[in-house]
Amino acid sequence: MKITLRLYNTDSGYKEYHDCISFSYEKERYTPYTKLSAVFYEEIDPENIACAAFYLDDKLKHLGTPDKIICSNKNGVKTFSILSFGYTMLLGQNQSEPGIMRDVTLSKIVERNLPIYGVSSQSSTRSVNYIYIEDRTTIWDAACVYAMKAYGTHPFINGANEVRCSKENAVTFTYSSSDIVECEKGASSANLISDAYTTNLEGNWNYSRSNSFAKQRHITKRKYYSRQNDFLYDLNDELKLRMNYGDRAREYGMFTYRGYKGEDLLDKGTFEIGSLKMMNAQIDRIRVRASGGSVLTTLYFYKDSHCANKFLNTK
Repeated sequence: MKITLRLYNTDSGYKEYHDCISFSYEKERYTPYTKLSAVFYEEIDPENIACAAFYLDDKLKHLGTPDKIICSNKNGVKTFSILSFGYTMLLGQNQSEPGIMRDVTLSKIVERNLPIYGVSSQSSTRSVNYIYIEDRTTIWDAACVYAMKAYGTHPFINGANEVRCSKENAVTFTYSSSDIVECEKGASSANLISDAYTTNLEGNWNYSRSNSFAKQRHITKRKYYSRQNDFLYDLNDELKLRMNYGDRAREYGMFTYRGYKGEDLLDKGTFEIGSLKMMNAQIDRIRVRASGGSVLTTLYFYKDSHCANKFLNTK
């Protein structure tokens, strides 16, 4: 595998680094950014680094801010480490201009405010008649409201920094059991909401939603949310968005294999290992790591309100 880190300077010049000691690259269905941590042999000047671009086999996987760079010289060996988050993280750190937006697409949501370097959005998405943006709503939150209204789903990050509501041209990967070194199935109830409520225009708490998945597990977690103008088009969607987010990754299958095939979120995977079998399952979390010349990829497949993967028992 060819590993390339390109560090851009504040004057837009750059230098490439290939002598990688270790790295970890991650992205996840409900996390609005990629994450990179890496260590390379080389001496650098960290003061003027403006941007980090990370490539695997010449394909851009990460483009983000140089959040932390540490240079080291130990026993004459010069190295540097970098921690970087994708530029789409800034969507959750910038507030959207409040007010009513009409004839809204995803691109209008993302591009309404100051442009964010390196960030793009899915083109030709459905147009909805309006979206109301409340005070202190982040751009990412506004994109979540739009995705719920237009598609009944949750946005995700495609490639390095593209915000999308739906997947196009998903690739299906097949995995050999001989390459798989670890697998597991699991469930998490930590974020589940059993009951949610909000008020109508008169202030009465007569909008409600319950979660049978939580109640079947004897979980009582009741939430009362103030009415948000973002959801005046349908106050039920406010509760649906919050409850669906609480359901995220409530069940999952996972395996780790040797190597890396170039998977992206919402691509498909087919595999069978032990008692875990999945056919054309949606990939919802990716972690690629390397150390000592060995590359391992870990893939997660969720079963929740937005991810309908099925885990097939083979025994």
